[in-house]
Amino acid sequence: MEINDVIKKLKAILETVIERPGAAIEFSDDANIITDIALDSVEMIEFMLEIEENFGIEINFDELDLSYLKSIEVLAEYVNSQIPSNP
Repeated sequence: MEINDVIKKLKAILETVIERPGAAIEFSDDANIITDIALDSVEMIEFMLEIEENFGIEINFDELDLSYLKSIEVLAEYVNSQIPSNP
């Protein structure tokens, strides 16, 4: 999957989680998910679960490095690295 497609999908998921349709255009690719978007703990869990479901991956929360939440782009790179390759 192209990284730009992953970024777009992550932004769409964020819109759903924060219940603000159209908000994705406000999020720059380098927006910090914790400080700029300000997800609370429940929204963060919902966001991660939606990522797992939408991308068909499993996130090991015990090993998830918070640096992956530094920006939407960094998270997109992590998510893209977890997507199983097509045979």
